[in-house]
Amino acid sequence: MPTKTPNKPAPKPKPNKTKTKENEKDTKQMRIEMRKIHATPRDFRLEKDGVVFHGSISVKSQNLYLLQARLEGQISLVCDRSGEEFSKALNDDLVLYIADGFCDTQSQSFDTFDVIEFFDGFIDLDYILESEIASIQSDYHTKD
Repeated sequence: MPTKTPNKPAPKPKPNKTKTKENEKDTKQMRIEMRKIHATPRDFRLEKDGVVFHGSISVKSQNLYLLQARLEGQISLVCDRSGEEFSKALNDDLVLYIADGFCDTQSQSFDTFDVIEFFDGFIDLDYILESEIASIQSDYHTKD
């Protein structure tokens, strides 16, 4: 007497996990633990959507860090007059203060009031890059 084998469902196709260098760069997240940052500047480089974000981070004071960076590359913008999409070259310097927790700006003497607060002990450079790109794109632009 033949034995019956249970019907097995057909195996599901596996997703393609092949990564190219291009989309691997875009999907990498860069988070730096704050306690690993010292007075000696720590260099970083991040690329997303054709924009290169590079610079250094160092400790300014207790729970306060100084990020000095540069944004370079091409960014896609929409002309506020015509509605046409166009590309613009970026070559901007960026200086930010990063706080570990709440930052009392009145007790600090800042050259600028650009302070980003993180509450998990990490500096998320990917978040900073995305927010800078969004800030540039939300500005008023005209195609020249």
